Amino acid sequence: MSYTSRNFMFDSMKVNIGASQSFSFMKELVGGFANVGSTVRDFRNFSRDLKEYVGERDAQMIIEKFKVKKESCESFYYGYDLDTEGHLTKLFWADSIARRNYKLYGDAISFDATFDTNKYNMVFCPFTGVDKHDRCVTFGFALLSKEDIPHFKWAFDHFLLAMGRNPVCIVTDQCPAMKQAIPMSFPATNEFPATKHRLCMWHIMEKFPAKLGNFICKETALMENMKKYIWSSTIEPFEFERGWKSVLKEFKLEGNRWLWKMQSDTLCEFYLRFESAMDKQRNETARLNEEGSSALPATVMGMFIEAEAAELYTRPIFYKVQEEMAATGYNMRIQSIGPYWSFSR
Repeated sequence: MSYTSRNFMFDSMKVNIGASQSFSFMKELVGGFANVGSTVRDFRNFSRDLKEYVGERDAQMIIEKFKVKKESCESFYYGYDLDTEGHLTKLFWADSIARRNYKLYGDAISFDATFDTNKYNMVFCPFTGVDKHDRCVTFGFALLSKEDIPHFKWAFDHFLLAMGRNPVCIVTDQCPAMKQAIPMSFPATNEFPATKHRLCMWHIMEKFPAKLGNFICKETALMENMKKYIWSSTIEPFEFERGWKSVLKEFKLEGNRWLWKMQSDTLCEFYLRFESAMDKQRNETARLNEEGSSALPATVMGMFIEAEAAELYTRPIFYKVQEEMAATGYNMRIQSIGPYWSFSR
């Protein structure tokens, strides 16, 4: 294989494209099979040889990379833990952009630990929130070999060390180990109150068909009737099963699943794909920032308060505020004047 072919194959791995597809794309770029200069077998062998080169140094190469990042940027934070045999069991990291995002948007965060991304069955656990564009933004990342109290507590402790303050609220699934680890890592202090723990609405709603059966959930009015209680702010929360003490309307985190679906064999492959995914997320944020600063969204109601909101909010948030204004039927009054507008019908 030529240098160009090897480099193209390596870059394809970053976006989760295998050897066969890489060879097909390469053929189209150079104008035919004869111009590639190698075969699909060569591409597959190159992928195999890369994995053999990494071999048992897989985790060590990741740690060395983090050490270099720390030396070049003091705001990069990482921590890891090994078992008695020297195997990597816990890994946490957060770069300068992730830590800055937490200062801006870190009041409510989501923590999910249900995604296997490597051959070691270490679960990828992102700390995620929502930014000013109503899009997912990530604050920190962990790889854990077990889903138990000590591993979750270790991840939460390092998250707190990296960020410097408790989140106001953390949303998780119904994992009992998380429920016990959260108050241990985020207790009340003189500076910050204890973090509130709430359950993810997406997980709750996904669990109904699995527990009750598709027929009952899809062919009857059960789900619609249940939503009246689940999403109500006036009815006291109730237990769906033992240990479910409260529910919270989930902010839009399912859109972040593009990051969690990465599949790889080695940790080095995972990290390459992770960096590519983060570049995509942050590029989208930069695009929205540019769009928001270059022009104001269209106003349709002809009201002063609407024009004021167009200047105050980002475009996605403004459209939500605009919908609220339209729903009032132009019958609004200002309850108070402060940093944010408050509407009432």
